[in-house]
Amino acid sequence: MKKYLLMWGIISAVGLSSCSDIFDDAEYAPDIKLGAKVKTVDCYSTYGDCSFDVVSNCEYKASIIKGAEWLSFTGQGETTELAMKGNATLALSYTANRGYPRSARVVLSSGERRDTLTVRQIGAYEQQVASDTERIDVPGEGGKYSVGITTNLLKKDFMFETLDTKGYQLSDRVDKYKYVDGVFSFIIMPSESRDEKTFFVSIYALDDWGEKVSSSITVIQQPGRQ
Repeated sequence: MKKYLLMWGIISAVGLSSCSDIFDDAEYAPDIKLGAKVKTVDCYSTYGDCSFDVVSNCEYKASIIKGAEWLSFTGQGETTELAMKGNATLALSYTANRGYPRSARVVLSSGERRDTLTVRQIGAYEQQVASDTERIDVPGEGGKYSVGITTNLLKKDFMFETLDTKGYQLSDRVDKYKYVDGVFSFIIMPSESRDEKTFFVSIYALDDWGEKVSSSITVIQQPGRQ
């Protein structure tokens, strides 16, 4: 999915703000202007350059947050901090990404004023979560079920949810979610409905872009005993 984000160009703005919205901490330092009109830039997996247009009336510092060795200030070597002043273009360079999608943050700061920018780079591979079962038929009295999970996620910090056919969360249909060594287990509660019910049990994690990587199992549950 991420590769289609770049079909309209290498730089994608998450949102263009009005001048009053550019400056995140303006209420704390109203006389100091510091921010960028575009907060997020998306990049190809190959190496290249990107930039942010900074709006400011002061001296400030741009800092690349630790852990993003693949991102650097263009032409500035390995330094992770850069002194800047006034309206300026903040130029950044990134290396090729031969792994999974990744992101890095750059903080602009002047005294108590700061603004956080994000560089996101697609990867050579998509992160995936897949179950070995697409559908479970469940009797009205419910029961305990397990499905196999295959994933290439580096961090398996899984979360779980149950949704109805309209996408609303259900809190009373499934209990005791658990993921252990490639097995996703859960308990489907007894149905109190006179009708057959369809809902979806999902296991998911957030990738480095903060987007869901998930697999969903369709549950068809028979009417409960009346």
